[in-house]
Amino acid sequence: MIDYISAGDDVSFKREIDALHCFGLNYKAYRRAMAWHPYEKDKSIWFPKFYKNPKWDNKISADGKFIYEKRKVDNEGFIKGCLLEDRAAMLRRIVFAREADESGKLMYVLKGVFDVDKRATKECGEVVHKKIADKVKTY
Repeated sequence: MIDYISAGDDVSFKREIDALHCFGLNYKAYRRAMAWHPYEKDKSIWFPKFYKNPKWDNKISADGKFIYEKRKVDNEGFIKGCLLEDRAAMLRRIVFAREADESGKLMYVLKGVFDVDKRATKECGEVVHKKIADKVKTY
């Protein structure tokens, strides 16, 4: 039995629910960008898109160490909410980015665990997530 997955191992899933099964969430369907981790209360599981879409302008750095999250409507209010201390569980995220594979099929690719860099977020006008781990415990 595998007890962890690692971003360095090119882990990807066809559907969000397939990724969520790794953490003991046995949904039959799931169509949201984020799920709460059922065992690690300080984490959530996030499925960002790094391509154009109507609500978000998210980017990942070329080296994969930073994610820049920007809401297209009320970004300032979104940033303020993210900087509140009681939002910590929402901000430490296991990230599966929605990307096209070599054949062009969209997959959810594990990027690692990210935490909000509050100083950088305050400076740049986007929520900045900094990678803190490649390895993720599975259940």
